[in-house]
Amino acid sequence: MCRASLLATGRIPLPEREALVLALYANTDSIAARRLGQIRHVALDTLAVRKVLPLWHEVFPDDDGPEELLRLSRAYLAGDGEAASLRRKRDDNWVDWVENRAYEDGQWAAMFVAAASAAVVTTALIDDLPDPADTRDDMEYDADSLTAAAQASYAAAGGMPHQKNLKPGEPAAFWEWWLTEALPRVAVLDESWCRG
Repeated sequence: MCRASLLATGRIPLPEREALVLALYANTDSIAARRLGQIRHVALDTLAVRKVLPLWHEVFPDDDGPEELLRLSRAYLAGDGEAASLRRKRDDNWVDWVENRAYEDGQWAAMFVAAASAAVVTTALIDDLPDPADTRDDMEYDADSLTAAAQASYAAAGGMPHQKNLKPGEPAAFWEWWLTEALPRVAVLDESWCRG
């Protein structure tokens, strides 16, 4: 189904992506299995951000803030750090990157990379399982509620679907990579990923 959506629209709708993410949680009744699912989910989000991280550095070459959020999220899952501190770091960066910085045409990708890295923190902090009954798609959510993968796909495209000067074909290429490379890679991870 995801492949058909990708071929037809150049993207994978959120409900289909959420079903794939839910499959990373082998068993949602067991605390250990649920934790492993969350680790895999954060790993998947981290890969999505890393895929587009060079777009951030094109605009802000000396700012490693998004990479720091990825590192802190991983460390938090390993038991290092406190939720309140990580949440504060995410929120402060969100205000700086998304609300306080001015982005010129051609720089929107950087803002979406930053937003994606903040979304990784949210996934690390909140074990919020995807709801298979929720049929809403990305554009029905506020920008600050989008998944890391959605934000990263907008970074790859150079903006959201309604913006001008998007990079044709980039969203489809991102989702093809997400489906065929990133998902299989994280599906086999165990808890040691947190300490890696």
